[in-house]
Amino acid sequence: MTLRRWTAIAVAAGLLVVGGVAGAALNAIPWSQSYQSLDEAYQDRMQRIADLESVVTLSDSTIEALEQQVQELENAPELLAAQKEEREAEEAAIKKEAEDKAAAEKAEAEKKAADEKAAAEKKAKEDAAAKAEAERTFGGNGTYMVGEEVKPGRYRSDGGDLCYWARLSGTSGEFGDIITNHVTEGATTVTIAPSDVAFETSGCALWERQG
Repeated sequence: MTLRRWTAIAVAAGLLVVGGVAGAALNAIPWSQSYQSLDEAYQDRMQRIADLESVVTLSDSTIEALEQQVQELENAPELLAAQKEEREAEEAAIKKEAEDKAAAEKAEAEKKAADEKAAAEKKAKEDAAAKAEAERTFGGNGTYMVGEEVKPGRYRSDGGDLCYWARLSGTSGEFGDIITNHVTEGATTVTIAPSDVAFETSGCALWERQG
């Protein structure tokens, strides 16, 4: 408020100066001219007062504007702190969202890999079981190469109306290739030796390895 005080002092000083000038003018000139000179001095003084009032008004508005700016500057740290806190919260939310997304993608990839591994293992077991089953059994009609299509060992078949089987030392089709053979209408068993070349069967049920 110092500016206002100095402004008031300036206004008072101006009034005193104007009054002094008017008084001096009044004493220095004839009375016939006193009224006109006094009126001019009065008008001049009133104009000066109006000018000083405008200055005071302008000074008041300026002071209010400066006070407002000071208040804003005083509040600036709190505003900046709030903005910083808001920005940090937004950054934390974005970071968490990115981390959650990455974790979900990782979990999905791990689950997919685990599912694929489980499916592969299951298929491998099924293939192994099918292979083992295939090695344990073979059909009742055909000629099978020993060691390639049928393993040596003891086999059983439920037979058939005319179940024929023969162990062979060769596949020329000649009678001399027959090591031993048999015809049966019921269940039958045969032991295929590792030295056998082939095994021929006809009209028999499925052969299944025993033991």
